[in-house]
Amino acid sequence: IPATYNGKPVTGIGQAAFYEHEGLTGVTIPDSVTSINCYTFMHCTALSYVKLPSTITCLNWGTFGDCKSLTSIELPDSLEVLDDGAFWGSGLTSIVIPDSVHTISIEVFWDCKDLVYVKLPEGLTMVGRWAFENCTALTTVVIPSSITTVGYCAFKNCTSLRYVYYDGTKDESEKINFEDENGENGPIKKAIWHYNDGSTAYGLSSLGLRYEIVDGEGTI
Repeated sequence: IPATYNGKPVTGIGQAAFYEHEGLTGVTIPDSVTSINCYTFMHCTALSYVKLPSTITCLNWGTFGDCKSLTSIELPDSLEVLDDGAFWGSGLTSIVIPDSVHTISIEVFWDCKDLVYVKLPEGLTMVGRWAFENCTALTTVVIPSSITTVGYCAFKNCTSLRYVYYDGTKDESEKINFEDENGENGPIKKAIWHYNDGSTAYGLSSLGLRYEIVDGEGTI
């Protein structure tokens, strides 16, 4: 994408500009671009390389939805918002979300079946509803102590989720509000939680049972 067109700077990419361009394999977006609209690259199933500008603050609804060949992407430190379904159904295998991001909305990584590792940003307070639902390969999540709410079905059907690295204490983790009705966030609550003091627990005590490892010995 050029930085200028007809002598004028390119500052935005319009809604659905590359929607269903199945032959598109890579894109470099210049720093002149400050906005990427909804559905811009949705269903670009061959897209495997993306370089985002250091000026972008929001990835809007479905920006990279169903980009099944997109296995990795570097998010810039300017990014503040991941809007609804920004990466739904994409081929991402891991994602490190920069600390500049303060909003992870609904369905952002919904149905990313190859996603294995996620690092959530420091300062984030809420994971949106259905954010990681059906991420069946997800094994590891890094969570900041700033998290207060995990939205409804945020980790539903994350059947491989095994490890949670929480940058806080055991007591702080028990204060997280999981918006469950019938145990929809069970996979994350039943994972092995590692805390910032080096201790480990199998599941949150809010489930009624907790197996902890302290100084190499297990206690219930």
